[in-house]
Amino acid sequence: MLLLEDEALINLGTTEILQSMGCVVRSFMRLDEAVKAAHEELPDLAVLDVNIHGKMSYELAEWLDTRQIPIVFVTGYDSPGIVGKWRERPVCQKPFNPAQFQNLLAKALAARRDVGT
Repeated sequence: MLLLEDEALINLGTTEILQSMGCVVRSFMRLDEAVKAAHEELPDLAVLDVNIHGKMSYELAEWLDTRQIPIVFVTGYDSPGIVGKWRERPVCQKPFNPAQFQNLLAKALAARRDVGT
């Protein structure tokens, strides 16, 4: 699983939640590092903060989407802050509770299975 979150404490907390769910997490705080890692090893799922140090993560999302990688966005913005087709993807508002987050991850993975069948 690929995690892209630029706020250190949220990154650490999200990593811990994902690990407690049994996920192997590759965590990044910089967009360029996450892009490079995704190109080197395709993740099973991506959790992307929308705004990374003033840059939007949509280009990485687009690249992952073309490879049918499920994406869950995390953001401090309201859902209308998510643009275009990305509004249809699971979005978890920060701060989030672990149960809500886990449900969104399951929804994203289920959608991938539905596409693959």
